[in-house]
Amino acid sequence: MVAGFVNSCDLSSAWKLFERIPNPNAVSWVTMLCGFARHGNIVEARKLFDRMPCKNVVSWNAMIAAYVQDLQIDEAVKLFKEMSYKDCVSWTTIINGYVRVGKLDEAHKIYNQMPYKDIAAKTALMSGLIQNGRIDEASQVFSQLGKRDAICWNSMI
Repeated sequence: MVAGFVNSCDLSSAWKLFERIPNPNAVSWVTMLCGFARHGNIVEARKLFDRMPCKNVVSWNAMIAAYVQDLQIDEAVKLFKEMSYKDCVSWTTIINGYVRVGKLDEAHKIYNQMPYKDIAAKTALMSGLIQNGRIDEASQVFSQLGKRDAICWNSMI
């Protein structure tokens, strides 16, 4: 029900219900966090994140994505650096954040640090390079793609 209220943009009802849950599970916490973030209330999202009793990679990624969505890349990167375990979503979200604010060299550095570069990360970096006229570098990333899907091809074209 919390998700239903969040999805219908009724954060007040979602919050009231959330507060009545004796022991909210991770899904409930992340749903509320994402609800606050989607509606532009990053401060409340962060307060909720800080209150979470047991954070997992999904909750960390949700808060990082909230900062990226709000173009608070420095805050996103700060949180990213605090994570003990980073998955491909974590890395790709930071790459997308740097791309969104035009920091392509930083995006490339993060990409190069990734232990495993999945297609989402490669496509994110490639798209950013293309948008900024760095076609030769984008071609190099494109050539690293094993299996190329329609999104990759459309980005390159």
